[in-house]
Amino acid sequence: MIIVKLKGGLGNQMFQYATGKAVSILNNTELKLDKKWYSRNKKQDTYRKYSLNIFNLNPEFATQYDIVRIKTKDIFYNLGSFLFLKKGKRFYLKERKDTFEKTILNRKEAYLDGYWQSYKYFSGIKDSLHKDFKMNIKLTDENRDLKNEIENSESVAVHVRRGDYISNEHIRKIFNVCDLNYYRKAMSYVSNNKLDPIFYIFSNDIKWTKKKFNNEYNLKFVEGNDAKVDFYLMKKCKNNIIANSSFSWWPAYLNRNKKKIVVAPKTWFKSENRSSENRVPENWIRL
Repeated sequence: MIIVKLKGGLGNQMFQYATGKAVSILNNTELKLDKKWYSRNKKQDTYRKYSLNIFNLNPEFATQYDIVRIKTKDIFYNLGSFLFLKKGKRFYLKERKDTFEKTILNRKEAYLDGYWQSYKYFSGIKDSLHKDFKMNIKLTDENRDLKNEIENSESVAVHVRRGDYISNEHIRKIFNVCDLNYYRKAMSYVSNNKLDPIFYIFSNDIKWTKKKFNNEYNLKFVEGNDAKVDFYLMKKCKNNIIANSSFSWWPAYLNRNKKKIVVAPKTWFKSENRSSENRVPENWIRL
């Protein structure tokens, strides 16, 4: 049994689920989700809730007994390794920051605690993830028209993440904020490589984007929707300019356009000691 701990927002949960699913498939074992973090962490830096229910999933959830059994097994195996001076096998696996830990893929039983934000964990099950992350969503007439427009143009989803990246002191210390220069360079790159692109701007601060983005390109600001509708519409676009955010990373990754251009920022974190190398696929453009 593989149990994966869920925490954070939608994009984070998708990384955790995808990694757990890959490990379970590779080792022919069952996958269960632990979502207790959401009931135990009422005072979060940014309020988050369990969000995978927007997808076509039918997950099993771990019981307290399931969790305790694996954690207890981890304690006893490592106590034995200490007493007999030999390396023990870990069952409770806590992620080391910003690394791709290939060894976790060879586990038939484990509790996975981390964000696991690397496409390398689940690149072999992409077709399965497309099925799992299919959205059953009801659109308004306006959004249905917008979806048709997106699907019938050289559409480019541009995600501008501000909100807690600006207002939350703890998060502000961790993540870089993509500036206007990044978006100008990204839109210029797409314009030089695609005929008549239309840039659809998605943001949690749409007022700011309207003030700052000029009319040099064909821009359309998407507003008035909740997060899951924005996610759905970004995924339908033919190209993507993402922020350093898992919320826009996933629509770009799930974009099925074989000729898509995906632009991602080179700088993800403020600290030079943290790397985003393992999370950005090699065929994406980094600016």
